[in-house]
Amino acid sequence: MRNSNQKNQIFTKKYIRIFIFLFIPGIFYVSYYFYSLNDLPKIKVGNVSIVNTDADIKLDDIHVIENSKGYKEWELWAETAKTYQAKDLTVFSKIKMKIYKDNTFWELYANKGSLVISSRDVLMSGNVVIKSNSGLLLKTQSISFKTSSNTLFAKSEVFIEGDDFKVNGYGLEGNIRKGSFTIKEKVVALLNNKIAKN
Repeated sequence: MRNSNQKNQIFTKKYIRIFIFLFIPGIFYVSYYFYSLNDLPKIKVGNVSIVNTDADIKLDDIHVIENSKGYKEWELWAETAKTYQAKDLTVFSKIKMKIYKDNTFWELYANKGSLVISSRDVLMSGNVVIKSNSGLLLKTQSISFKTSSNTLFAKSEVFIEGDDFKVNGYGLEGNIRKGSFTIKEKVVALLNNKIAKN
């Protein structure tokens, strides 16, 4: 009888070890799979206020990192951020945004901006400056960025400058990931020191 109990205990311990051996890596795999599919934004914040503000919450010195499939898509920094849940909106002051694509990145600066929480679309206004690491520079007063299609839209006057050209006009559509931009009207270009008008 004693021998039988010892065999049962050894047999049980063996299956517990096998179960643990398979279960622990399974937990890590499921956790990795869940987090890689659900790329939730990472948010770093200085101060948080819920009193003495018209917003649901006010955040100071904010840094948001948006990931997709394990890769950093964009980052956003702001001096302040006020979130209005009922309006599905976060409003920023002194905003900087960085958008990544392979070995290229774009930096966007503005006095203020807003983020539609559900779509992650961004509107920036007040001395908007966009720079690429390849040397392209864009300036305007207001621009919107639709994250789902990586497209930019502006209705105000736009200035674009590169190594050997300068272009200005009104209205803009562009794809920031492709680096392609179209100025809609009243286009004046300086190409290799020669003026071209539309």
